[in-house]
Amino acid sequence: MLVSVCCNRASSPQPPEIANTVDGSFTFNDETAKVSHAYARRVTNEKDDSKQDVMIVFTDRPAPWGVIDQNGSDSKIEEKARAGELKGFSIRIAEDKTVSFTIYYHGTSGSAAYPSGFSDEYPPAKAEFKPVSFTSTLAQGNVSVKSEKPADDEKAEYAPTYQFDATFTVSLKPDKWTGVFYKSPPSNLEPGRASGQLIVDGKVMKLSHAYALQSGFDLFEETSVTFVLTEKPLATEALRDASLQDLLRAAHQAGNSHVISENFTTRQSPGAPQVWMMKDPQNPDSWDDDSLLQAEVELSQLDAKAIDGTIYTKKPYEWFDHTYEVNVSFNAPVVTTGDTMDAPVTASNGKPLPSGGGAPGQSYLTFIQAVPATKSLKELTQLLEASQAGRVFAETKKSLATVPADKEQQAFQVFKSVLMITDARVDGGFWTSDKATLWIGGTDEGKKVSGRVNMHLENNRWRMGAGSTHVE
Repeated sequence: MLVSVCCNRASSPQPPEIANTVDGSFTFNDETAKVSHAYARRVTNEKDDSKQDVMIVFTDRPAPWGVIDQNGSDSKIEEKARAGELKGFSIRIAEDKTVSFTIYYHGTSGSAAYPSGFSDEYPPAKAEFKPVSFTSTLAQGNVSVKSEKPADDEKAEYAPTYQFDATFTVSLKPDKWTGVFYKSPPSNLEPGRASGQLIVDGKVMKLSHAYALQSGFDLFEETSVTFVLTEKPLATEALRDASLQDLLRAAHQAGNSHVISENFTTRQSPGAPQVWMMKDPQNPDSWDDDSLLQAEVELSQLDAKAIDGTIYTKKPYEWFDHTYEVNVSFNAPVVTTGDTMDAPVTASNGKPLPSGGGAPGQSYLTFIQAVPATKSLKELTQLLEASQAGRVFAETKKSLATVPADKEQQAFQVFKSVLMITDARVDGGFWTSDKATLWIGGTDEGKKVSGRVNMHLENNRWRMGAGSTHVE
């Protein structure tokens, strides 16, 4: 199929990034802290997913890379604040410039996340945003708030007191946070190596090998990989088109009794690693797993080339019938299993497309504008045959051949709806002499769409290859 649809937001062409700056402070229950770092991105409005907010997190020190979730969740910021590892506050600026906020604090008076950690009896005061610039790529101005004392004396006694005032400039991107994050020092290990140990119920397992597999290519240049740490090395053939289950079977075959796994993606902060324990040495599928919920994951690198960092617990961690400790560093080269034909053309291996996408862009737009006029699966198939690259159409034809005759019209409507983008345009992209990756914009039932489509020059004609679409 030409495109796959998901709910994540996508990249769009951006000017050079402006360094984030902030000068400000906040007070919570009479204790004050300065904020010196700012992190920002566009996020979906929590009440209306057709709209976008600007979310900015201000902290008193560099925030660890990955602590701010790519989808805008601040749960890990709260965890860091409650542990005394971070102080600060975040704001969400809506399109109408109204502001909501959360304060993260840990001090002599205790730790807090306001207003989420307080009852509805203490509603937040109204924050004010005074913009200097507020565009799709830049937010600049001042934000401030000061708590109001409740009129009820009993409520006033327990009401939090707070204020903040910050003048800032932040660069904005729809697909990732801007700002300078703290990254742990590199492991300095050889590629494919791990160094450290996992302790389960007092039994020590030395972890010495690290693997990271990315299945196929992502046209949005995002990295999503399956990662495992093992005691003993896995067979080379196990790293070809392998799922986590395949890797666990390979680990069993190599004589491993314990494995740590994680799924890393550049769109989300790291989750809880999993520890896998072999129950029956005679059965390669008899793995039990637990989540290392209290494990910290600190990364110095996460991209299409490698994952480098450390997983550790601060103290023994009890979970049901087991006690876990882990402290292991790793350097795992990312192995990509997939046809290089599907790899995107980027700034590193191509040059910018001309305005409107040039010849590749025109070929794509000719196709997408012809889709609505098709009235049957046969007509749509003929259009695809004339528009798709040979290998891609062969896959499409094979897929369509499985559609029963009495389901053709239904399949046609579904396939057609997936392909269609209203008001499609080429916003940018990169190309070489025989390949291009288009950056597509448009709408789908009123929602913003961003897409990536590979184009291939075959027999002097630009034809479509792999594609992906993100609906905001």
